[in-house]
Amino acid sequence: MSEEKKREEIEALARRVVAIFEEFSEALKKATAKIAEAVAPFLELNDAIERKKAGRQLNGIFVDVLRAPLVVLGKYPSFNKWKGRHWGAYSRRKKKIEDDLSKLARLQGIDSSTRIPPRTPAIVSIYVYQKTRRLDEDNLAGQMKPFFDSLRGLGLIYQDSPKWIRRDIDQGVDRDNPRVEIRSIKWDMTLASSCGTLRKEVKKS
Repeated sequence: MSEEKKREEIEALARRVVAIFEEFSEALKKATAKIAEAVAPFLELNDAIERKKAGRQLNGIFVDVLRAPLVVLGKYPSFNKWKGRHWGAYSRRKKKIEDDLSKLARLQGIDSSTRIPPRTPAIVSIYVYQKTRRLDEDNLAGQMKPFFDSLRGLGLIYQDSPKWIRRDIDQGVDRDNPRVEIRSIKWDMTLASSCGTLRKEVKKS
């Protein structure tokens, strides 16, 4: 075999090796990204635990159940408008909200198997876009009552009393697109982590 032929074969082999290496590198990058995404919540939790062990101020170790906000479109009555209505009207509205939230939650992998552990506090953050104007605090709280009742029915909060839930509710105005955005539902896993184990595995996918 001539020297030129040998050189061509060696160059062809080198190109194949480079191509295989580049393909392997790309696959490795994708796998690494997926692993990083999967373990991110646990790394967050571990970091919080380590900070607590180090003696830094920590008001709880929270795990957010939601990957994205639950957005329910439409205008919802204030507390003043609910007063005096037949209980059946409230029940029908609550059922619709619960159905809407359930469908949105299932898109994030949250279903009947993902329920808050018993006697676990939670923080729920909600932003309401009103149709015409902002409401006073009492009316805003009354407007959100069917939403908290629905979250309890879906097992995403334990109770809706101040002992078990902290409500972070704010509002703005969007005349063209009134809606309710449940932006986060955070479970307080402090007790579980202090025992060395989590009481509940929160689905993230």
